[in-house]
Amino acid sequence: MLNIRQHNNEWSCFAETPTREGKRVYMFNPTYVPIRDKYTIEVNGKHFMDDMGKFLNHSCKPNSRIVSEDRFIFLYAITDIDIGDEVTFDYNSTESNISNPFVCNCCGNSIGDI
Repeated sequence: MLNIRQHNNEWSCFAETPTREGKRVYMFNPTYVPIRDKYTIEVNGKHFMDDMGKFLNHSCKPNSRIVSEDRFIFLYAITDIDIGDEVTFDYNSTESNISNPFVCNCCGNSIGDI
């Protein structure tokens, strides 16, 4: 389970329950949209929005990854996630072109073409 709360002046997703590495964190309920924006996630060349997904923040050292399985899209833990941990993924792992490029807070890397 995930919850959304404000942290460092931005909205973020946090774990309400512990999730061990390799286990499913979340199943997306995607609404596919024709254009990418800062709240969409790209999977298999298509962009979707999701009520929880739009609050998943970037990290160069994420604790989760997005996986497409058949017709479903999931978020899996790639490290153990404890209660209260912010759940993040690497935007560069899914996006072919970032709609709102930025310099990340975690490492100072460029995410997208700045």
